[in-house]
Amino acid sequence: MAAPAISVSPPAPSPLGIQVTPDPQPLQTAESKVIVNPNDETKVPQSSDPIEAPPLQSTMSAVKDLPLPALHDLPPETRAVLERIEEQFVLGPGKLKEIVSQFVHDIRVGLSKYGEAMAMIPTFVTGVPDGSETGTFLAVDLGGTNMRVCEVTLLGDHKFTIRQQKYIVSTELKTGEARTLFDYMADSVDHFLTERQIETEEPIHLGLTFSFPVEQSALDKGVLLTWTKGFSAKNAIGHDVVGLLQDAFDRKHLHVKCTALVNDTVGTLISRAYLSGDCLLGAIFGTGTNGAYVEDVSAITKLHSSVRTALGPDVTKMIINGEWGAFDNARHVLPVTMFDNKVDRESINPRFQLFEKFISGM
Repeated sequence: MAAPAISVSPPAPSPLGIQVTPDPQPLQTAESKVIVNPNDETKVPQSSDPIEAPPLQSTMSAVKDLPLPALHDLPPETRAVLERIEEQFVLGPGKLKEIVSQFVHDIRVGLSKYGEAMAMIPTFVTGVPDGSETGTFLAVDLGGTNMRVCEVTLLGDHKFTIRQQKYIVSTELKTGEARTLFDYMADSVDHFLTERQIETEEPIHLGLTFSFPVEQSALDKGVLLTWTKGFSAKNAIGHDVVGLLQDAFDRKHLHVKCTALVNDTVGTLISRAYLSGDCLLGAIFGTGTNGAYVEDVSAITKLHSSVRTALGPDVTKMIINGEWGAFDNARHVLPVTMFDNKVDRESINPRFQLFEKFISGM
């Protein structure tokens, strides 16, 4: 394993700005520099210029004590405006049925052909765990605000242990060059392995949980279709993300092999199946939203015959990554308000991921 680009005392930045300090201060900064918080193992920014703010508890108490006017106490004109706004968010049974019908239609279209907004991506994950599996595995989870590096030990009997470290992904990394982003990911894995003194004679196998739309052609190969969740790193779309990460590992001479690519929603389904069994659907409601479920291979009609042959007759199920955050990008059925238009207009990807912008925390 390569020597980590990290120093402990005094702290000195690595080429990508990762550093460790024995006494971190969780303060904001405009730089991409991050440090390790030894108390909760969460990456937090460091700055030499603290930002003064009132104590959170006193601020919350002050807000709580503010009197809230009852609706009937408001002037008629104000009530009328609020009622008109409220009406825009009310869905009747007829509209809900229309939305459901369109959703089911988009699922069927996405399973039949490539290039649809709801991509219905085959994941090449052809089974779910039952809780009896054992072993130790390394994982990187990229999506939203944080990146996590994890060491997961499956103990069988639906039990596991996990050691993990969070790393903040700065705006500069999200919007800069893809090579810089993936180098940062590799540096973070190097740091994690070194801190925990994880070394083996054989290459360490790693699974990449990647929370963005990827068109997979194998378990360890997938081309990025588009960025979401505030990411827009250059020279990544159209490229194999496993290859980008493996290239970063190889540049740093790390003894790590990325052997599996999984969407975070697929990971949610699989992890729940390990814990409780019989899980058929996973869903994410956070920075973005998405769903994954177990589908009959026979229903995925867009799969090429050569792919079906390679899978073999014994493979009858496959997890589908629905990418439902892009549901109704064409605005056929979703009731769009002026507020939705403003969020969409000011986002990094106007006219895309419409459903996600309606309901998630992005």
